[in-house]
Amino acid sequence: QQFRLTIHHTNHDPVFASQPVLHAVEDSLYLYQSFATDVDSMLFGDRIRYSFTTRPAWLSIDSVSGIVSGTPRIENLADSIVVIVARDDSGSGVQQTFNISIRHVNHTPVIISTPIMEAHEDSQYTYTLAVVDPDTLIGELIGITFLRGPAWLSLDQENAILKGSPGAIHVGIDTVIVEVRDD
Repeated sequence: QQFRLTIHHTNHDPVFASQPVLHAVEDSLYLYQSFATDVDSMLFGDRIRYSFTTRPAWLSIDSVSGIVSGTPRIENLADSIVVIVARDDSGSGVQQTFNISIRHVNHTPVIISTPIMEAHEDSQYTYTLAVVDPDTLIGELIGITFLRGPAWLSLDQENAILKGSPGAIHVGIDTVIVEVRDD
C-alpha cells in the first residue's frame, strides 16, 4: 500500500533562555538582555517580540532586541515586579516573571537657599535655610549644625533659621559656617 502522508506544522511556544538580573542600584542604569528561543524561527522564520504585562514605571523594553533598561529612583524602591512576554508571529507566548531588588543609595543634602550676606547694626537679621534631600521620602531626617559665626547669631534648628541682632561692636566682616547632614 502506498499513500501520501501530509504533515502539518504545529506552532511551538518560545522558551526563555536568559536569566533575569535581579538587582538594581538606585540612580544607576539597570540592564537585562532578555532572550527567548523558538524552534519555529529556524524552520519557519517566526520572529519573537518582547513586551511587558507587568512592570515598574521606570523600566522599558525594546520589543525587537528584548533589552530591558531603566534607572530606578528613590520613589521606585518598592516597585519591582516584572513580567515579560516573548511572543512569536503566530501569537504563542511565554512569560518570565521576576522581582528586582533595588539597593538604596544615600543622597547628600543640599542647601538651595541663597544666604543673606548683609546685616545691619541694631536690626534683626534672619536667614531661613532651605535644604533638599530626596532621602526624606524614606524617612531620613536632616540636621543642621551652626559650626562658626559671630556670637550674636544663633541657629533655630527646628525651623532652620539663622537669626540675631548685631550691635555696634559687631560691625565688620565675619564668616558663618553651617553644616547640613542626614541620618
